[in-house]
Amino acid sequence: MKKTTILALVSLIAAGFSFAQEASRVGTVNMERLMNDYVDYQSALKRVEGAAQTAQEEVDAFKAKLGLDEVEAKVQELQQTAQNPATADIARQNAENEAQKLINENQAKIQQLNAYGTQLQQQNQQNRNSILNPFQLKMREAIIEVAKDKGFDLVVPIAPQKISVPIDEETTEEYNVFMGNILYASDNIEITDSVIAVLNAE
Repeated sequence: MKKTTILALVSLIAAGFSFAQEASRVGTVNMERLMNDYVDYQSALKRVEGAAQTAQEEVDAFKAKLGLDEVEAKVQELQQTAQNPATADIARQNAENEAQKLINENQAKIQQLNAYGTQLQQQNQQNRNSILNPFQLKMREAIIEVAKDKGFDLVVPIAPQKISVPIDEETTEEYNVFMGNILYASDNIEITDSVIAVLNAE
C-alpha cells in the first residue's frame, strides 16, 4: 500500500512537471543583431556618436588652449628616456625628476581639464540616454508583441558568435558558439527577424 502511494505521488509530480513544460514556451532574441538591423536605432546611434566626437574635439581644443599639448609631449619624451635600458642611472633619474616637475607645475591646469572633460562626459551620457532610451523601449515593446503573437511565455537574449573551424587545408566550417548563460538555442524559437520587421515597419 505504501509503495502504491509513493508511485502515485511520483506520477502526479511527473505529470505536473510535464504539464508545466508544455505550458511554458521560451523564445530567443539576438539583441546585437536586433540593434544593428533596427534602422531608426542606428540613425539615433549615429547622432549620439556624432555628439561624442564633438565633445572630444572640445576637450582637445580646451587642452590645447591650456598649453597642455606641449607639456604632455615633453613628459612622454622624458618618460621614454627614463624607461630606456640604455639610459644611464643619473640621466634616468634626471628625466624622471623633470617629468614630475612638469606635472606638478601644471597640476592646476590638469585638474581644470579633467573637470571639463568629466562635465562633458556627463552631458554626453545624459544626451545618449535621452536619445536612445525611447528606441530601447520600442524594442522591448516589439519583443513583447511578437512573443505574445507567437505564444511565447518567456524571451531570453542570446549572443551567438560565429567561429571557423578548419576541416582540412582548404576548407573551414562555421559554427555558432553561444556566449553567456545560454549554451544552445534552436533556430525555431528565435524571433529576432520578426521583431526587426515590426520595428522597421513603423
